[in-house]
Amino acid sequence: NFESDIFELSAVAEYYFVKIKKGGYGVSPYVFGGLAGFYFTPYTEMNGKTYNLHHYRTEGIEYSLMQFSVPFGAGLKWQINGTGSLGIEAGWRPTFTDYLDDVSGFYPADLAGYSDGESMNIRTQLSYRSPEINPNARELPKVNSQRGNPDKNDWYLFFGVTLGVNLQ
Repeated sequence: NFESDIFELSAVAEYYFVKIKKGGYGVSPYVFGGLAGFYFTPYTEMNGKTYNLHHYRTEGIEYSLMQFSVPFGAGLKWQINGTGSLGIEAGWRPTFTDYLDDVSGFYPADLAGYSDGESMNIRTQLSYRSPEINPNARELPKVNSQRGNPDKNDWYLFFGVTLGVNLQ
């Protein structure tokens, strides 16, 4: 259970398969690729309160909220008059982090020693939420047991509709 706001600044190059004459009308599919930097903030709600997951270090790891990605994708652009265009596109962003969801590797060692929900600290409760959806879930995972897959970084997907104005 998480959300992560992502703020991205990117530079991409686009390649159009059909050249549309200046001032003309037409449709062209295109592909794009580039580089991006982004800032993200993983958070969750528990018992009606919002928690910043990065602050609680639910895996006992400090990670940066500023990261890089490699955006790439494809779209379709309609030149609707001599000066405007309308488009749709989908873009994938492989990242260089595995913490967009605050889950990567293993449960931290400090989960040990808590036996019930009443005595668990907030970090422990945020790290292991299985009992919320499965009342038969074991009370706590073993210390340093696998929580995520640290061998694969996170990706995010962008889908958009664009409205453009040609300044030339």
